[in-house]
Amino acid sequence: MGAAKLLGSDGILAVFVTGLVFDGLVNTQERTQEERIQEAVDRFFTLPIFLLLGLVMPWQDWLQLGWKGLLLVVAVLLLRRLPAILALSPLIKRLHGVSDSLFVGWFGPIGVAALYYSHLALRLTGNHQVWVVSSLLIFASILAHSISATPLSQLYGFKHQNRQTSEAH
Repeated sequence: MGAAKLLGSDGILAVFVTGLVFDGLVNTQERTQEERIQEAVDRFFTLPIFLLLGLVMPWQDWLQLGWKGLLLVVAVLLLRRLPAILALSPLIKRLHGVSDSLFVGWFGPIGVAALYYSHLALRLTGNHQVWVVSSLLIFASILAHSISATPLSQLYGFKHQNRQTSEAH
């Protein structure tokens, strides 16, 4: 991260690229152990972050946004990834059909990095509305993706098994 900062780049981007490189170097046996460690670290850090997030949510400010806030949430959740994935799905060899594209396009939650960037924008601009809108979108994403994860994964798994069965015959 220090090298990225010296180059004027973003630390989160540096960590992401480092993770990609490290992922390419890890073998299967190490990956299993790494996944267990990752899950423990995830629980250790992510849960407290979202607990703190819940404590500082600007509920009243969200209510003041009214229907415009709700419209923004729906538009961002439906238009942020889905149209791009659907348009690019013919170029992505691993996506076979609309159901694959819809599944991949839906699951792109707005999470911890968005918290960091919205706080940075708030600090640099002093504009409280940045936090109000960002926190609303983060909350809505967490809620929508958490509620839909299990049923959509089960539906996708069912359709995927049916497709494999029909291809085998």
